[in-house]
Amino acid sequence: MADSTGQDGTVRHSVTSGRQLESSRRNNMKSSMTDKVKGSFHEAKGTVKEMAGEITDNPNLKAKGKAEKIAGKVQEKISQVKKVLGTLASGNS
Repeated sequence: MADSTGQDGTVRHSVTSGRQLESSRRNNMKSSMTDKVKGSFHEAKGTVKEMAGEITDNPNLKAKGKAEKIAGKVQEKISQVKKVLGTLASGNS
């Protein structure tokens, strides 16, 4: 239950329903899982590009592969943060 004070000084109570919390938690889990999957995909794609750049002696393709691999790792970390924040938010209820 959250309290807020109105302009007239009265205290108002608001209650978030269990369904709203569960829905919020579920959406957060979907979001973090989506980020994790996308991150893994970009990391794998980056590895392939990097290897192709090495094989073909193409430094530009190799650099693009490294960049995509790093972007994938960042996206996976974002998913971990979302998961932790979602857990913390649901634990405070």
